[in-house]
Amino acid sequence: MKSISSASVNSNISRGKLSAILNGKTNTVRGETIRKLIKGLKLKLNPLNDPTPLINEWMKIKIEDAFFDSLEKLKGIKPNDRIISLLLTYMTIFDRKEKLPYLSRKGILERAIELCTADMNKFTNFMSHRYETMRFTSDMINEMHPFIEGRKDLVKKFLGKIPKKRMKIFAVNYAELTEGDRKIVDAFARNYTRYDLGLEFYVGLPVEL
Repeated sequence: MKSISSASVNSNISRGKLSAILNGKTNTVRGETIRKLIKGLKLKLNPLNDPTPLINEWMKIKIEDAFFDSLEKLKGIKPNDRIISLLLTYMTIFDRKEKLPYLSRKGILERAIELCTADMNKFTNFMSHRYETMRFTSDMINEMHPFIEGRKDLVKKFLGKIPKKRMKIFAVNYAELTEGDRKIVDAFARNYTRYDLGLEFYVGLPVEL
């Protein structure tokens, strides 16, 4: 760090406040302030050695950056493909009540599906309020753990059986199910592909499966 003044300019934190933080005269530092320090000073952190508060805020920055990068990629694909990407990601995540407590609530997944096809600006705003949904948006575009990618591939092949004109209908009605019923549909989708059932079936609404 060259000087307090230059650090203040780079981090957008007042000189007095920054001086107090660096000299240990501030008992509590807000997360937003820590993120400004990390970004402004371009701090290189080590998850194994650096303080937990710093690592937590650094991880939030990583999530935010990945979120906005993924949004740009989503804007470049067709609305129907965005639905498939959203549905694929949701249907392959384990323990959604724990990992996606907000998105798995009644009405929230349905709202996300509607916005990702109708208005990407509103979708951005809707998904940006929680780190949970920001991370989920990134997972829609970026590769996940190889095991999860394998599950995604199974569900993708199943969804490929659904006519494009009925995809949104299927997605919305899937979202309207209880979480327990969604899991039943998830298992059916994976097993249909995994065991190469080769059955002729009509996929209308999830409740019909």
